[in-house]
Amino acid sequence: NVKNGTILSVGKNGLIIACGNNSSISILEIQPESKRKMSIKDFLNGNGKDIFITNEIIGE
Repeated sequence: NVKNGTILSVGKNGLIIACGNNSSISILEIQPESKRKMSIKDFLNGNGKDIFITNEIIGE
């Protein structure tokens, strides 16, 4: 059982986050504060590569 908000996967095709009822959501685009919207791939190629860590729980 994985807690809601757990990062399951980080990759160029998306950021996969655990949700309720054994489901997950794939984040394909992100918009950092005061920046333009961009793909996860572009974000991870820049300064975002160290922000998301697999098995980390978002919000804790």
